[in-house]
Formats: sequence, structure tokens, C-alpha cells
Amino acid sequence: MKTFFGGYLSQHILTLPLPSQANEKLLTMRLILITLCLSACIAGCKDRKQEAELAKKLATLPQVNTLALDSTTVINITEKSKGFPVVVMFFDPDCHTCQKETELLTTKYNELANLKIYMLSIENTEKLKQFSKHYRLESFPNITVVKDHTYSLINTFKVKSIPSMLLYDENHRLVQAYEGVADFSKIKQLIGATL
Repeated sequence: MKTFFGGYLSQHILTLPLPSQANEKLLTMRLILITLCLSACIAGCKDRKQEAELAKKLATLPQVNTLALDSTTVINITEKSKGFPVVVMFFDPDCHTCQKETELLTTKYNELANLKIYMLSIENTEKLKQFSKHYRLESFPNITVVKDHTYSLINTFKVKSIPSMLLYDENHRLVQAYEGVADFSKIKQLIGATL
């Protein structure tokens, strides 16, 4: 029986008869299926490679410059939090889940007081100020609301959903990443384990 594709494909994956009137549709369907499978495999490999590169990039807290709510002070999160565990939380003031997480964060404040928390958003500064005032965040010395004024940090951290949270230990090594609501009791355990 004659086959297309010599070598490995014909021996191990496919054995396709030469086209004839009767099986031309079957051959076309097989070729479409093969093309789709190969495309999916290539896309999957690319995604895994990108995820590995991202994991390597975020394994330590990157140098991150943000803008304070006074709109003039640049805060380098990495420099400002040397020697402390860090939480980088991406949020939106209008996000109901973010609002609930902020409430939970403030109620768990005493348990999380030994780490620096940076709440990062791309929203306009006035909206961030209102959010900070509403939750009285200025009364928590280790919580800082900052703006991604370059609109690049969401790409740097590859944020896929809001809220998202990255937890780094005191050496700024990534301990845990959360998408959606974080488990604050686990954060406390993870931070306690690193100190």
C-alpha cells in the first residue's frame, strides 16, 4: 500500500492510502485534523515557553517604579521594601472583588503588619485617592496605593485578572501568586515560614 509522508509520520502516526474518488473526503478530513493538532501542539509549546520565561522573570521581584498618589513621587517598590516581605496587589477601584479583598486586608492588618503591601492600579489618581480615603488606607503604614503611571507593569507581571496578588519573601523571591481572591490565612502562614 502506497502512503504519503515517508519516515516517522507514515510508520508511527498515519497510514494514509493514496487518494481515490471514494476516500478523498476522508483524506481531507485527516489532513485538516493533523493540521489542527500540530497547530495546537505548537501553540501549547509556545505558551509553556512563555510561562517558563515569565516564572523565571518573576522569580525575584523586578525593579518596579510606581507613582504615589501625590502624582510626583516615584516609588521603587523593590528599593523601598528591602528586607521586608512584599505583596504586590493589582486592583481596580470599581471591582467588587477588589473592594471585598481590601476590606479583608484591612481587617487582617495586625496579622499582616510585618510585610509591605503595594496596591497597584492603572486607574486615574483621583479615583485611587477616593478609594484610599474610603478604606482609610493611609492609616495603615505598610499599605501603599500606587499608580502604574507607565501602564507597563500589568504587562511586566502578565496580569490576567483583577485582583491578582504576588507574594514575595524578605529576599524578594516569589513565594506565591494568586489570581482572584487571595487566601489571607495562607499568606500569613507563608510569610511566617519565611521569617
